[in-house]
Amino acid sequence: MTGTLRHVAADLPAGGDYARVPGDLDAVRAALPAAGRVHFAGHGVFNPDHPYRSGWVVEAWPRAAAGPFGGRSRYGEELLTVAAVLAEVEMPRCRLVVMASCSSGLPSRHPAGELTGLPAAFLAAGVDAVVGAQWPVADAAAAALMRIFYARLDDDPDPARVLAAARVTLGRLDRAAAAALLGSGRDLPRGEFPFAGAECRLAFLHFGAGGGVTGPAP
Repeated sequence: MTGTLRHVAADLPAGGDYARVPGDLDAVRAALPAAGRVHFAGHGVFNPDHPYRSGWVVEAWPRAAAGPFGGRSRYGEELLTVAAVLAEVEMPRCRLVVMASCSSGLPSRHPAGELTGLPAAFLAAGVDAVVGAQWPVADAAAAALMRIFYARLDDDPDPARVLAAARVTLGRLDRAAAAALLGSGRDLPRGEFPFAGAECRLAFLHFGAGGGVTGPAP
């Protein structure tokens, strides 16, 4: 989590069986192999020129020396990169990685024809399914979708089907319902249905096992 994202705390339902990992590259890498499910709430960086250097912002300050698979944001923040996941991480127990971060699901086409990005990296590391965003997403919209998604995931183990249903529900939330879900009406987009726009409803995609999210939500 990062202090610049006001609604991050609303992502996960209360009482969920998640252990918070500190914002430290070594701690994150150490925690991933044993994880059965991962939720990352923070900033994502997509580097179209060097997609293997795309990743999650994990540390706010640069280290004295970057590792061989490291990367940094334009502000000098340390990233858990696509390259690091591919080279250093194995996640054979993990059923789901959810990336509540901007552009975390955005891939770049490799010259050999394959798509390079965080979803492909985590799938290669052994994860069954990944959820990530195609573009920058407003904090409130991401948090509302995540709260709906996880509430449904308890009853339906298929993350692709759950995400498709959650996107429909998100678009139909009126302002009162959205404020109640997030605990505040602060930062809601304008309009009676603040998340009805495609930029909110359709930002997140499913990758991997369980099938894909088919078609735009109504």
